[in-house]
Amino acid sequence: MLLKNKLTNYRFFKFLSVGGSATLLHIIVVVFCIEFLGFNQLLSNSIAYVISNFFAFSVNTKWSFKGVLTKNTFFKYQVVSVTSFFVLIFISSASDSFGLHYLIGLLFVILVIPVFTFMMHKYWTYR
Repeated sequence: MLLKNKLTNYRFFKFLSVGGSATLLHIIVVVFCIEFLGFNQLLSNSIAYVISNFFAFSVNTKWSFKGVLTKNTFFKYQVVSVTSFFVLIFISSASDSFGLHYLIGLLFVILVIPVFTFMMHKYWTYR
């Protein structure tokens, strides 16, 4: 039991590391696309999303969860990504509805989304 908890904690740390790296990659791609290629924000963020999402999928699959890159795993990963986006919308909308400061809503997003996506990936995507 203790070994299982340590493994889960280690995986979660790796998962968070990949998420942070993917976020940094997203920022770099956006800045590059806008500053050097002259693209607008929508196109730049769209390109960055695709690149950082594929990066996160690849690294999480191979490193965080020790899985195999397959079409099925990719599909499940994308379902979790889209679902987490809807959870983000729900949290943000609820925060607005209750008149909370946006930073409180952001705090809930930061606390909920990584745990939610990790659990979905652990028990569904990479099962």
